[in-house]
Amino acid sequence: MILSTLNSVALAILAAHPVLGKDWESPAYTWLYQFPLPIPPVKTPAMTITNPVTSNPIDYYEVNINAFQSTVYPNKGPADLVGYDGISPGPTFLIEKGRETVVRFINNATMDTSVHLHGSYSVSAMSEVILGLG
Repeated sequence: MILSTLNSVALAILAAHPVLGKDWESPAYTWLYQFPLPIPPVKTPAMTITNPVTSNPIDYYEVNINAFQSTVYPNKGPADLVGYDGISPGPTFLIEKGRETVVRFINNATMDTSVHLHGSYSVSAMSEVILGLG
């Protein structure tokens, strides 16, 4: 409760400040269903190698995290973003069930970055150590 109150007070101060509060809130998006949803392109593997133990293929991908500019709102100037291979959201990975895949993220951004995936079973390197898989 105290944290919520402090956050509300901080936002009110920022909004009222003549410089800090200027344009701090995103404009209302009034173009619903007027522009097609951007679908990220499908990423292709940089290479495919053979697993020396199972002889199964392993697809290897590289994704660069970097700053770029892109128009988010129609009729507005470009926004400064950080994304994947120059797009946000990042690329689409279409991977056959059971196929081993390695995705390497290269952080070229000016800040630390956290990466997470949606819709996939992912085992981290630490999980492999804890579960005795690695």
